Amino acid sequence: MTEDRVLIAGAGPVGCVTALYLARNGIPVSIFEAEDSLPLDLRASTFHPPTLDMLEDLGVVDALIAQGIICPIWQYRDLEHGVVAEWDLGVLKNDTRHPYRLQVEQYKLTNIIADILKDMLNVEFHFQARATGSTQDADGVNLHLETPDGPEIRRGRYLVAAEGASSPIRTDLGIDYSGMTFPEMWLCISTEYDFSQKFENLSPIAYVADPVFWFVFVKVPGLWRLLMPSFPGETAESLITDKTVHERVSQVCDIGEDYDTFHRAAYHVHQRVAERYREGRVFLAGDSAHINNPLGGMG
Repeated sequence: MTEDRVLIAGAGPVGCVTALYLARNGIPVSIFEAEDSLPLDLRASTFHPPTLDMLEDLGVVDALIAQGIICPIWQYRDLEHGVVAEWDLGVLKNDTRHPYRLQVEQYKLTNIIADILKDMLNVEFHFQARATGSTQDADGVNLHLETPDGPEIRRGRYLVAAEGASSPIRTDLGIDYSGMTFPEMWLCISTEYDFSQKFENLSPIAYVADPVFWFVFVKVPGLWRLLMPSFPGETAESLITDKTVHERVSQVCDIGEDYDTFHRAAYHVHQRVAERYREGRVFLAGDSAHINNPLGGMG
C-alpha cells in the first residue's frame, strides 16, 4: 500500500526548504537523514538576494537575518595594493527586497526550518536513516534505507533526493553526473582573529588576488574564514596540520601564532550536473542535481 506522502532523503537546507513548502501546502512529508542529528556544515556561509526573497516568502528570513551579518558591499583586492574594485548590491534596491549578501552559516537556516517542521502534524523526521536507493511502480516509490536496526523500506507517492553530491539515490538510478573536479583542494580555516586589523577597509567578503596564491576573506558571526587553494603534492591530511595552517596564514599577513582556529577543513571542489533531474517519481534536488565552485555563494 502506498502511503500518501512525499519522501525526502536529506535534512540539509534543500531538504528542509522543500519539506516546508510541501507541508504548508497540505502535503504530508517524511524526512530521512543519515546522521543522528541535523547537519552542522560549516562551509556554506552566504545567502544572495534572490534566495533571501524566497525565504521571506517562506516566513523564515527575519530569523535568519537576526543570526547573520548584512553585507551590501564586497570587494576584489590585491594583496599588496588593497582594494581593486567594490561591488555595492544597494543598487539593486528597486529589484529585490534584500539588496545585500547575508553572511550566516547554512546550518542555522536548517535549524530554523526544522523547528517549524517539528511542530507540524504532517511532517515526520527520521534520523540515522541513510538512503541507499529506490524502486518505483505506477502507484508509488520505495525508499531503501540503512538504519541501526538494519535495512528498511519506506513507501510514498514521490521521492526527493537531497542527500548531497554523492547521492546514492542518483547513483542507484544510473543517472550520469558529468563534469569535472578541480585539480587543487581548498583549505578552509575559521578563527576569531579580526583580519580588519591588518587590512584597511576590509569588507566582510573579499576576494584577494596574488601572483603566488589567491585567497578569500569571509566574515561570519564571531569568526573570520580564510579560503585558499592547495599546492601540488599536498594532501587533505597535510593541509590541516598546525604547520601548514600557520604557514598559510603567515602568507596572508603576519599575525604570529597566538590565535586559535575553530574549524579546519580540506576538500575538493567540483563542477558537475546530472543528465536529468527526474526519473519517474524520483526528483533530484540541490547538490544531488548539480554542484559548482562555491566561490560567490552560488554553489
